[in-house]
Amino acid sequence: MFTEIHFPIEILPKELDNYLARGWFRMGQMIFTCHVLCFKDQVYSTVWIRLGLQGFTFKKSMRRLLTRNSNRFITIIRKAVFDREKQKLYEGHKERFEGYIPNTLKESLFGMEEENLYNTYEISVYDDDKLIAASFFDIGSNSIASIMGLYDPDYAQYSLGIYTMLCEVQYGMTQGKKYYYPGYIVPGYKKFDYKLRVGETDFYDVPSKRWKPITELNRQSLPAETMTQMLSELKEILEKKQISSKLLIYPFYDKDLFGYEEKEFLQSPLILNIQPAENTKNVLLFVVVDLVKRELRLCKGGKVFNMLPVLMSSFLASFDKEKSFLDFILIEKTLATNESISEIADAVEFYYQYPDL
Repeated sequence: MFTEIHFPIEILPKELDNYLARGWFRMGQMIFTCHVLCFKDQVYSTVWIRLGLQGFTFKKSMRRLLTRNSNRFITIIRKAVFDREKQKLYEGHKERFEGYIPNTLKESLFGMEEENLYNTYEISVYDDDKLIAASFFDIGSNSIASIMGLYDPDYAQYSLGIYTMLCEVQYGMTQGKKYYYPGYIVPGYKKFDYKLRVGETDFYDVPSKRWKPITELNRQSLPAETMTQMLSELKEILEKKQISSKLLIYPFYDKDLFGYEEKEFLQSPLILNIQPAENTKNVLLFVVVDLVKRELRLCKGGKVFNMLPVLMSSFLASFDKEKSFLDFILIEKTLATNESISEIADAVEFYYQYPDL
């Protein structure tokens, strides 16, 4: 499963610690984990990171930034409050975010609920009486989790996004917390790399369920990279067999359809779509990677008409139709599974000719 979501009724500080320690993060009032993201016509792996606070010291450059900005501006730490100033910052900062963006800051942090399940604090930075930056973080029993940072782009020279993160870390240390969780990074997409500037982080290794130093991260072993490599190798073998195929993003991999609870829908963000032969144009054959079993799966499927793609038109508009499969896929039958790419290629060759068997 590439994405998992929980909707807690309540969440105690130690429960939040346990979620964070397993590479989860909260958005609105739900809490989730994910291992891949689909955007900009590509599948990326997510890598959850954390900073150990016990015995931690800031690098010299970070100390200078803290000192400069704390002397230059007024910095306040308090329980999170929502006002017009912060909403204005949020409005001006929406373009930074990927995917669906809630209309209001309150909706982004609380979802559609009036009450907040989490113990959320804020860092507010003022230039005299003008709000120029704000960040929000949740407090657990032994950890804090950075949720969102906003800043006035007119003050970009002061690195206020990094500054509020440093203030969060500093606050966590003064409160005796063990860990600071800034969310995930996305290898190959540098927009999230700013999180690594705070200090030497660890990453959550999903297969071993352990935190390891970021220096031990092997990008080629990550989910998106593994799927891409295996399916690309299969595509090359099929080309030699004169069988055309396309590597496509499937953005509905983490979406559910009501009324089809007993059906199996595709839950892979990347597929190798086998281009049909002349006599089998209505047959949908595709191959996906089962990362748990480390094997390839050849499936026969069908498209399902649903209004969700229409309702998600703004989201789907970001995907190139030539590089993505933008219909829901129902798995009708698994035709073959195998760890061997060459043997799956042989199975594809057979069912390419006889798809009804």
